[in-house]
Amino acid sequence: MKKNYIVLPLLGMLAYILITGYSSGPGTTGMYNGTGSEGLPPGCGSSSGCHATTAAPEIAVSFQLLSGTTPVTSYTAGASYTIRLTGTYTAATSAVYPNFGFQISVMEDGSTLDNAGTFGTLPAGTQLSSTLGAAVLVEHNSSLPATTGTGGSGTTYVVNIPWTAPAAGTGSVKLWGVMNMVNPPVSPATTDRWKTGTLLITEGSSTSVGPISGTLLLCAGTTTTLTCTPAGGTWSSSTPAVGTVSAAGVVSGITSGTTTITYTATAGTATAVVTVNAAPAAITGTATACIGTTTTLSSTSPSGTWSSGTTTVATVGATSGVVTGVASGTAVISYTNS
Repeated sequence: MKKNYIVLPLLGMLAYILITGYSSGPGTTGMYNGTGSEGLPPGCGSSSGCHATTAAPEIAVSFQLLSGTTPVTSYTAGASYTIRLTGTYTAATSAVYPNFGFQISVMEDGSTLDNAGTFGTLPAGTQLSSTLGAAVLVEHNSSLPATTGTGGSGTTYVVNIPWTAPAAGTGSVKLWGVMNMVNPPVSPATTDRWKTGTLLITEGSSTSVGPISGTLLLCAGTTTTLTCTPAGGTWSSSTPAVGTVSAAGVVSGITSGTTTITYTATAGTATAVVTVNAAPAAITGTATACIGTTTTLSSTSPSGTWSSGTTTVATVGATSGVVTGVASGTAVISYTNS
């Protein structure tokens, strides 16, 4: 039985994918750089540890970071993702490479020892590597079949590994990868094929903006105060002729219509549509009444309601505007419409 040995000193942010014909063991047996990662000792290109000594141009290798099923190029601290590595054999040849294995590790970009994030529950046929010192890798622990095809041209090899992003402030992280497509367990191992790949993932904003809170309806000549998080942003109005907004988020109604109020912070923007209605027409009628007598007030604005600010002094019919004196004193009578 042919045994293929891969040794990987993983001192950068590394994702290492290995296709191997060693069907009963892990993809590595010691410290060896198979990725060609910057700052590390020479990798596959200068050693037989990766089977063939040079990368194979007829292999395409790519990484994706998936949020659900959507590929993303940045991560949110603490969020859950899937790391997907895909390899495709593209040569028009009769050679067959039906087996593969893999390793994946995620480390801080530019770091030599710091792992980034954590791996979730691993799929069958995979395990965490304990042979590479400080670097934490996921690798195969048995020979894995092709995803599509049988090892000939056009065959694809795909592995999906759950990953939880690191804490806020970690910065960019990077995936390093090697795929080594392997013929059945026969010699020589130098006929096998491998290819490296990397993917840089930036840290996204962990702070969201908004939503805008507060009353979004007011009359011309009145004000309403809006709030939004995080603090320190700026306010603006799309139509100042309808409504203006101050640096403190106070909206002043100018005339009837709508205006979009925008709050802009470092992490992004939030918007809300504010409606300004025309103020009701002035109240007319006699503004005095004796105790036990009535006076009728009116307004030309339709569909409004009447209210008294001090019902122990005077009451008012909600729809009629008829005010009844109750006790000596002063009461504020208000007429409100939509």
